[in-house]
Amino acid sequence: LTVLSTWMRIASKMARHRNCSGTLSDKGQRICDILAESYAKFDVIFLQECASTFVLKLESSKIGDTHDVLFPAQIDRWRDQNSIILVRRDFFAPETFQDETVRV
Repeated sequence: LTVLSTWMRIASKMARHRNCSGTLSDKGQRICDILAESYAKFDVIFLQECASTFVLKLESSKIGDTHDVLFPAQIDRWRDQNSIILVRRDFFAPETFQDETVRV
């Protein structure tokens, strides 16, 4: 309980601080930039607990220029904890992938 209380105080301070709130509001774009800058050469990238809106951000980012974004057909918009796979276009043929999420 003490850890949660401490974390809530820190999170509250971060939200009030101008630099941190700007960082938090651009989190999705920053993640896309990091993926493009540091991981673009990877053939497969696995992402977990992604918001459903992050799919569009990925597809329209620099990493979306080199990788196809694979996500479940029935993406979870309520919990927003989706798994996404990025696959290099020059290494994989996306039409060969099949969503097996419902079987799991």
